[in-house]
Amino acid sequence: MRLDCFITQKYTHITRQKALELIKQAQVSINGKIILKPAFNISDTDSISIKQDFFIESEIFCSRAALKLQRFLHNTQSQAYYSVFYNPLLLTKENSFLSHFTKDLVIWQKAHDSIKHNMESSLKTHITTSLKEILPLLIKDSIILDVGASAGGFSQVLLTYKPKLIVAQDIGSLQLDSNLSKRDEIVSIENVDIRIFSQDFHIYKEKILERIKDSKHRALKENLFDFLVCDVSFISLENILESLLNLSKTMLLLYKPQYEVGIQAKRNKKGVIKDTKIILVCLESFLALLKAKNALYIFVEKSLLAGKEGNEEFFIFCQF
Repeated sequence: MRLDCFITQKYTHITRQKALELIKQAQVSINGKIILKPAFNISDTDSISIKQDFFIESEIFCSRAALKLQRFLHNTQSQAYYSVFYNPLLLTKENSFLSHFTKDLVIWQKAHDSIKHNMESSLKTHITTSLKEILPLLIKDSIILDVGASAGGFSQVLLTYKPKLIVAQDIGSLQLDSNLSKRDEIVSIENVDIRIFSQDFHIYKEKILERIKDSKHRALKENLFDFLVCDVSFISLENILESLLNLSKTMLLLYKPQYEVGIQAKRNKKGVIKDTKIILVCLESFLALLKAKNALYIFVEKSLLAGKEGNEEFFIFCQF
């Protein structure tokens, strides 16, 4: 039997396409040896294994997005590409994210407005580690909006940190993984553009409040989610930023240069951008926009996993 077919039979929730992806990414071993050919013939006596990195709480990842987010949250070795605190004096107990940094205020003040490419390596590492330790605390017991949820990769990872509820929004339909759609902690909002969702949020709010049985939830009473994650394609983040800000003041965005640089950027046949300078120019422009929107803190780290075709992408955490 072909290897890809065997995988779909052994793991019934793995599609043929996902099996092909696992094999091509050198994640499948037969008798301890990595196999890269989907058509490789196997027998009943062969021992097949998939790298543990591709599992999230014993479940295989439901989309590539899950791997991107999981690796971002677990990784503390990568140093921040960009991290800046625009106003450390705005630390307050009311602010769910910034209050966690109180103990490190001296370090952050030293870094204030100097945390870019010339930042000390040790400080970069400290900032990365601190943020990754705090994010799980931010997610736990929170009401989270997953913008552009699609199959639910980000939601799958977020569930491991015990949020109160995740609202999975997408412009498409019937994309959310069937296992996720059954979870009590997830509300699926399909066939709606995030700009319309933001504009008409009052229509959806009651459904969400009813689900959590907490009509007094502070954030939602103010039409805000505790935390927002965003992974969208075929649209620039600039075009939806205002809508995102109407929904949450704490967010983690996946910045995809292939949808940000415009058609003038040189690309190869697969659509991978070849001009690295224009990527950084556009990224810096977007970060400047975040600052203009009164961001208090911005953290940027390159995704350890590139886009499907090979484009490098960036995680941007920001607090307003």
